[in-house]
Amino acid sequence: MKLERLAKIKGTPLAVAERLVAQRPFHSIKAILSVKGVEPKTLHNIFDALNN
Repeated sequence: MKLERLAKIKGTPLAVAERLVAQRPFHSIKAILSVKGVEPKTLHNIFDALNN
């Protein structure tokens, strides 16, 4: 997912989106949740956006 799209997801601040993009690829959900600023709700919102 591109930075611009991540940053538009509700509850995903630009700084968090930048960290997610910079630290890709992720090999597990646990790895995504280890990114500073990513909470379970943030991840849920990202998954919802991917499915729409």
